[in-house]
Amino acid sequence: MKDIRKDIKETLSDYNLFKTRIKIIKNDLETFKLIQSYYTNKLIQLGYTKEKKEHLQHELKQLTLIVHNIDNILQRLTIREREIIIKKYILKYTWINIANELRISVKTCQRAEQSALNKIIKILSILNSEVVNNEYS
Repeated sequence: MKDIRKDIKETLSDYNLFKTRIKIIKNDLETFKLIQSYYTNKLIQLGYTKEKKEHLQHELKQLTLIVHNIDNILQRLTIREREIIIKKYILKYTWINIANELRISVKTCQRAEQSALNKIIKILSILNSEVVNNEYS
């Protein structure tokens, strides 16, 4: 149980990194498209190969799915739980800062975090079982 909590916390902590990487990939693909229409030979010199484009498109698809899934899971939490999870893992607030901002105790924040993590684990297990059931249907 500890490992999944750690994985969830790490994934939530990387949320802004995922969103930034999505912007960079979209920019790279746009650059690829612009250069391609004018300078096909220059593309190869700059390292913009068909394989790199396909890799970027695949990475973009994966990261977009991760961000979408995080957003959907966060929407299933209560407003308080969502606020605490976003502040703690995405915005990197300390427990004291979260507690002060929400005008509740640190202990209450931590209990809400545990409740949110339990819900996230439950949501993920339901989603995983649906995926497995769909694969074998």
